[in-house]
Amino acid sequence: MSDSRWRNVGDVDDSGDPRPDDDAVREQLTAMLSTARFQRSPRSSAILRFIVDEALAGRPYQINARTIVANAFEPDQEEGTLSEAAVRVAVGRLRRALQDHYREHETDPVVITIPTGSYVPRLVQRPSSRPSIAVIVFDDLGADPVHAHTRFGVADALAGRLAAEPHLRVVGALDPIDLTTRAPQTAAGFDYILSGSVRSVDGAIRVAVQLQAGGGEVVWSRSVDATPVSTDLLGFEDDVVNEVAGALGDYTGIINRHRAHTGAFTDDLATNEAWSRFLQFMPTLETERFWTTLESFEQAVDDESDARMQAVLSHLYCTASALDPGKAEEYLDGAVHWARRSLAQAPNDPHASWAMGLLQLLRGHHDLARVEFDRLPTLPAANPSLLYGAGLGKIWTGGPWAAGMALIERAIERHPAHPGSWMIYPAHDRYLRGDYVGALETARSVNLPSGPIGAILRAAALVRLGRPAPAKEELHDVGIDSTESLATSMTAMRAALLAPPEIADRIERDALSALAAKHGRQGAATGHARA
Repeated sequence: MSDSRWRNVGDVDDSGDPRPDDDAVREQLTAMLSTARFQRSPRSSAILRFIVDEALAGRPYQINARTIVANAFEPDQEEGTLSEAAVRVAVGRLRRALQDHYREHETDPVVITIPTGSYVPRLVQRPSSRPSIAVIVFDDLGADPVHAHTRFGVADALAGRLAAEPHLRVVGALDPIDLTTRAPQTAAGFDYILSGSVRSVDGAIRVAVQLQAGGGEVVWSRSVDATPVSTDLLGFEDDVVNEVAGALGDYTGIINRHRAHTGAFTDDLATNEAWSRFLQFMPTLETERFWTTLESFEQAVDDESDARMQAVLSHLYCTASALDPGKAEEYLDGAVHWARRSLAQAPNDPHASWAMGLLQLLRGHHDLARVEFDRLPTLPAANPSLLYGAGLGKIWTGGPWAAGMALIERAIERHPAHPGSWMIYPAHDRYLRGDYVGALETARSVNLPSGPIGAILRAAALVRLGRPAPAKEELHDVGIDSTESLATSMTAMRAALLAPPEIADRIERDALSALAAKHGRQGAATGHARA
């Protein structure tokens, strides 16, 4: 099969297609023979069982018209029905039955076909929706013998951390020689290869990491440096692992972004489209993109979808209830349904806990929401986005601001490629602590084209720094030119962020000062900023 959606996942047959293991084929055969279509056709079922059993036994050369008659036709058939032509007709019916079956069962993991002109079945592994990653032991580039073990330690720890992500399939850590000696089928069998190097010179150590797509394209790279004289080496290794695993394994991270860009999430087009739109929406939070993302998830998700898809749809419905109050109850009903389905399917999936926590929050059940949010950092695969969500949950449910910010900062540290929207709360935090330069710099990386949050934060910081002229330009650039438009924007900002009221009140007062300066009362604004 030449369709590019069919990818190698291990051994390959003579045509280069991925070959499933024997147990998977037997499970597929049993499942197919139990369907109504094959139950109604004993001869097709007998032929299919015979030819698959022979192929698995390593005897494809024994599959021919004579052996099919002897093993799959009824013993009381008249002599005239046992011709080559009769076998061709029966196998032709079986081919059509297989085609009809797979049209109705597009997600079956193993595909069995019978090529025209042959009676020998072809057994092909359908590609998994989870990308496969080979983690390779890092190269030693003249490392100090004391630190040489770092190349093994980092690779092993990365393989373990990434394997905890339910949406990834991880192999490793592999020795580079293993990968070379098993090529080409092994190298071609992975969607991504993670490799790196360790160098230690004059007491300083550098770990360089590189992610390649299966075709050799370099998707991402990063270097992390430390001076072990002043740094605990095991702690340094942990820092490297946290940073790399966060950037790659997070569901808004490098791998999923690359898959969205290349259209490689899954061979299910609706699911691929939904994730692609979701990952385009997340960095910008644009309202228009939100609604198209919701529509795509509504089309892709059903009761058979995985728990993460169902949890994300619940999350989207919660957001929709805030954006469209007139239909809030309808959206919240949808959020309840999919949050419950997600939790029933995977009680320990952190995405399901996040969805349920958000739902309880919107229902006003802060204690129940806090229970779900507090679970997030303790669950398997608590990736940076979910740590960030745990921090938001602390803040949203009235917990200590410092505790929530600690989780948010930890998430940002683990996910260097995080969406710019993540910097909203750090900008608030720096503003609250009186670090107005830091608040201004942080707010510059917010980059939310759909809303004025970043601009309002920058204007407030600029006012506090005694610079009302640039502050008014920030507000003007996003269409805020009156107290009414500022009030409207602040109302939306308060509803979206759920930040403590005292912080929002201070920011609004400073933004009002910027507006006053805009109308010619620059001195008053400057005086306020210096007060």
